[in-house]
Amino acid sequence: MTKGDRLKYISAKDLGNLALPKFCPRCFWFERHFGPFPSRFPGIFNVLDGASKKSVQRSFLKRNKIPDWLNIPDVIELLPLDKAGKLIIDNIQRYLVVLHRKSGWTLRGTPDSIFKLKDNTIHIVDYKTAKFTQAQDDLYPMYEVQLNGYALLAYKYPVSKLSLVYCEPNTELNNDIDFTLGFLPKIKEVELKEGIVSELLMKAREIVDQKNPPPARLNCKETCFYIDKIYPNYHSIIIEESLRNPKVFKKYKILRTKFSVEKNWHLHIVEIPEPIEETIKKIQKAMLPDKPYYFHIYNQGKTLIVVFKDKVFHLNPSDQSTWREAREYGASQLNIPAEELNFYPSKISEEEDWYIK
Repeated sequence: MTKGDRLKYISAKDLGNLALPKFCPRCFWFERHFGPFPSRFPGIFNVLDGASKKSVQRSFLKRNKIPDWLNIPDVIELLPLDKAGKLIIDNIQRYLVVLHRKSGWTLRGTPDSIFKLKDNTIHIVDYKTAKFTQAQDDLYPMYEVQLNGYALLAYKYPVSKLSLVYCEPNTELNNDIDFTLGFLPKIKEVELKEGIVSELLMKAREIVDQKNPPPARLNCKETCFYIDKIYPNYHSIIIEESLRNPKVFKKYKILRTKFSVEKNWHLHIVEIPEPIEETIKKIQKAMLPDKPYYFHIYNQGKTLIVVFKDKVFHLNPSDQSTWREAREYGASQLNIPAEELNFYPSKISEEEDWYIK
């Protein structure tokens, strides 16, 4: 998918990620602008999910009814996708699509099964090959959005029910002859929630339309974690006059310099090498003692470290309530004015604005 497509189309499942407690807006921004990392999802689960779907199709084709293992009442027909909504075919993949005009997204997805019921409504089902454990329950907000997205896509019929069908594998083989493993289906009904999909589509658009990546979720270990590992790109604002020996700058790459006429300071944007803690100690050692100075280290919105001569504070760049202790220390111990304790810029994308002010 091209970048233009990634900013135009969004799958119901991808949208569901925005509902997860561990959702990271910075990861989402990177993935929509540059593409996701290759999936580590084992292919066997896709095969097994597909087997459940094929069993349903085969049962209707040969017996004109739902398979006996799937206990869903009042089903009279397995609807093909084009009878449920607008169908498009993209590189042999079949999707239902619908344009959400307010956000500009085109939502798309492929429901596993769409059952027409006796009352002329539809029941949409999604199959999951997994035990219904706490880990699966943690993913439920994503599945809930995914199925409600399918309800929006299947607009040609009123939707009366949504269900997840967990196909739980047995813990033992059926016998020792043909290596057969049985599965036990468990059905979990999903609530129809009007407005949940539209709300998240607006949130997704707000994130991707930002010029620069938004702050990461605290302690995120997903896409942006690995980007920072490859391109850590830590910067700092250091006042030259705060150091006993300005030659310390020879060790670091100076990216830009700004002169404050009011304070008679040379402020340098410096690229900070890793390991960060070791660099912090070296600069602290070079700082003038008992003087009202500090420097702070930041990156693309995930890290903010405020460093005084004898104290270091690790802050959340997107939550200023975590800044209070560092501000109080600077004000009470070093008499630094409050306006100088704004830790700005707190991310690389703010440097240009800081420089021209």
